[in-house]
Amino acid sequence: MQPASETGPDNRPNFTYELSPGDEYVDYFSIRNLGNSPLDLNIYATDAFTNDSGGFDLLAGDANPRDVGSWIELDVSQVTIAPGELRVVPFTLTVPRDADVGDHAGGIVATLTTDPAPDNGPGSQVRVEYRVGSRVYLRVAGEVAPELAIEDLNVAQDWSWNPFGGRDVQVKYTVRNTGNVRMTARPAMKVDGFFGVQLRTVDLQETPEILPGGSFTGEATLRRVPPAFRLNAQLSLDARVAGDATAETSTIAQISRAAAAWSLPITQGVAVAWIALSAYLIWRLRTTRRAAIARTFAPESVAELIERLNHEDDGRAASICASVLGQADISDAQIAGLDPDGATLLATVGAEATPVRVKWRKQVTSPEEIERELGRLSKYDGSPGEIGSGAAGSRAE
Repeated sequence: MQPASETGPDNRPNFTYELSPGDEYVDYFSIRNLGNSPLDLNIYATDAFTNDSGGFDLLAGDANPRDVGSWIELDVSQVTIAPGELRVVPFTLTVPRDADVGDHAGGIVATLTTDPAPDNGPGSQVRVEYRVGSRVYLRVAGEVAPELAIEDLNVAQDWSWNPFGGRDVQVKYTVRNTGNVRMTARPAMKVDGFFGVQLRTVDLQETPEILPGGSFTGEATLRRVPPAFRLNAQLSLDARVAGDATAETSTIAQISRAAAAWSLPITQGVAVAWIALSAYLIWRLRTTRRAAIARTFAPESVAELIERLNHEDDGRAASICASVLGQADISDAQIAGLDPDGATLLATVGAEATPVRVKWRKQVTSPEEIERELGRLSKYDGSPGEIGSGAAGSRAE
């Protein structure tokens, strides 16, 4: 089915008219049967509307048109077309004298309804209706008022456990045609953070054609937008008149609407707090350790500790020196020095005094740890020169 002249199909993509109130116009459409069986068709004119997804749609066949669909009078309402036949059907478009100025949209439709299939059962009442048609665009002469309005703008940021990446921002908006001509628009979204710091700018998909009184709801996802406590989003529309060759390349109006949403950097805050706490604990541990080492190994404390350990020595020093030197004929042994990494002992072998250096398994910070290390070393029963962890004992010549 397509627009036609009195003799057959022409090259028009649809029916487009510019008429004044009270005008009457006669036109034609053609229907060709491309199948191999006759077609019994119902033909009617109806109104168009913008559906929920923004598409051009026509009223159902049982709905009464109230706009341009009711202004079209068809010569026939039913036709039967033989296989391969082309039928040209005339119709008359009469514009009421009180018609509203601006664009009116509708369509001329041919429908084919199938009978219920016999194999669906005796109680089956399912029928399928096929529709083909051509759009009708009528502009009633007068002062046009192209106008779009952004009715709703909702912005929300998704949640993410990843503290090092951005989070997707979901945008949903509704654009309504509040003027009297068909409109379309190029939307763009800008998202700023605190103090106007620009986070993301993106051009969204152009809206479909929106009929007067119709609306379009669009959705978009802005990827990996960093959280900024508060997101300030602004939707801008470059509005244009649809189907107007002089307006398709130029903006006739720009409208915008702003919305805000909380964008709390919770995961980033947790990560920063964890890093800060870890740094504090490490600093505190090191500070405490350094303070303990300073107290334990102050010159006066070391002297008192060495004197006490030597006084209480029950053979530990001699046992340690014997293990290091690899000989048992040690007549005397005493602790001569202590530090966080080890101890220096003085062993007497015969008449000769020999310094012996031993290392702790780990750095010590208190007298209790020193005593435990001395006890461990005194019980060592390995090869000479291997006291402690690794080559921990040595003889100082």
